[in-house]
Amino acid sequence: MTFGLRNAAQSFQRFLDSLFRDLPFCFVYIDDILIASRNLDEHISHLKEIFRRLDENGLVLKISKCIFAKPEVDFLGHHVSGSGIRPTTERIQAILDFNRPSTVKQLRRFLGMLNFYRRFLPNPAKHQTKLNDFLIGIKKNKNKSIDWDEDSIKAFEYCKEQLSESTTLAHPVSDFLHDSKLTSPSSFVQQLRNTFANLRPVLPSHHTKQKPFIFRDLATCTHVFVRTDSVRTSLQPPYEGPYPVIKRYAKYFDISIKGVSRTISIDRLKPCFFADPDPYKPTLVDKSSTTSTSPSTVSATPITHNKALRSSLQNFE
Repeated sequence: MTFGLRNAAQSFQRFLDSLFRDLPFCFVYIDDILIASRNLDEHISHLKEIFRRLDENGLVLKISKCIFAKPEVDFLGHHVSGSGIRPTTERIQAILDFNRPSTVKQLRRFLGMLNFYRRFLPNPAKHQTKLNDFLIGIKKNKNKSIDWDEDSIKAFEYCKEQLSESTTLAHPVSDFLHDSKLTSPSSFVQQLRNTFANLRPVLPSHHTKQKPFIFRDLATCTHVFVRTDSVRTSLQPPYEGPYPVIKRYAKYFDISIKGVSRTISIDRLKPCFFADPDPYKPTLVDKSSTTSTSPSTVSATPITHNKALRSSLQNFE
């Protein structure tokens, strides 16, 4: 294509995609071709197929820039090996040597270099919050200076250290990939079904062992409070009651609410405690213990009140 055309790279990419689109072992990006093979014999057969198609379409390779039969290679800023993919050492070192930005433009350049490897960094948005705060509201003044504080300096240094310890992304599991030997989609589906049939769930380790909080005194209390789960006003109490317990079960109680038996789960119940007995509870008075000739009577007035009444009568006399 003529030099200077703005769509030259896109047109060449589309041309190479039309040549190698049906080859699952071939990955093309403009003028870079990556060939992935399981062993040396398969690699040689892959190379022959690539060379044949290039020769048929009048394309040539520069041998000095080619690398053949290597277990690992650098491709488009990534180090590709049998164990997975990770950033190249040169790119990591370039980011580690990046000086602290003094302007917004330099900070954007640093974040652009760093976020190119964003998928290798755990929780990048969380750790870059302090740095992104400097870019808020900046649209035209790219040369605005940055006032670094202690927290932002720590965030900047941590982002660089995090990239140096970046995670290696493993290749997809081979059980979910198909090779060229599969002649129909049904065979791949059957292979996938066999893989899923051999999978077994992992037993839960913690969430089923944790028991909900239950008041210990629920087993002995005579009355309980009931929590209301509806929307309450600002001064409305969260519990209602107390209500007497009719019968207890493992996960729920039968309680009496206004004379009606209700079944309520124990996670909504709270034990009720009476600090003092009812002072107005009726008290029996024995006839033999008093000089009065009247029969045994029932007094509904507390003893303390009787003493106060007797003393007041004596003073009146």
